[in-house]
Amino acid sequence: MTHLFWQAVHITGLEHCSLDVYNSAIRADGLVIGVENDVPFRVRYRLSIDERWHVTSVLVSDLTGAGADVYLISNGEGAWFDKVGKPVPALDGCIDVDIAVTPFTNMLPIRRLNLAVGEMREIAVTYIQPTENMHISRVMQQYSCVSDAETQSVYRFTQADFSADITVDQYGLVITYPGLFQRVNP
Repeated sequence: MTHLFWQAVHITGLEHCSLDVYNSAIRADGLVIGVENDVPFRVRYRLSIDERWHVTSVLVSDLTGAGADVYLISNGEGAWFDKVGKPVPALDGCIDVDIAVTPFTNMLPIRRLNLAVGEMREIAVTYIQPTENMHISRVMQQYSCVSDAETQSVYRFTQADFSADITVDQYGLVITYPGLFQRVNP
């Protein structure tokens, strides 16, 4: 099991994520605490990911008691279902999940796409905003590989009018997400 910690740099916040591999499946379990716009939040997420780095389920919980939970299941090929198995057509075509309060989910497309330097891909993602009443939407994002070295690489992330050059380690885990997150353990 791998334990990761990130500190938010744009707000007061800290995250602990444990990453575990079971046979060929990956499980991520994270807890994010912080204060945004003078409102404290505690969010827990659990992701199940297959060996191709395709998300098969996501659970996001508001632990303050003020919000709801989100539980979605995917076939790993872009079809999504709610907790009772009802299709969610608004998310069709999304392989990846982006949970706004964590840099962990940036790892998913980085690992899955395995881009070469100079290569860029636009993808549809299931975007979950826990601090905005668990708002879920389908958004377009772009990832491009800026540099690739043995111990760390840089990927340019773009969504709408936002762009950042994210530094990741050799496993695709975020080290620095400029203006948003900084990993605080090796």
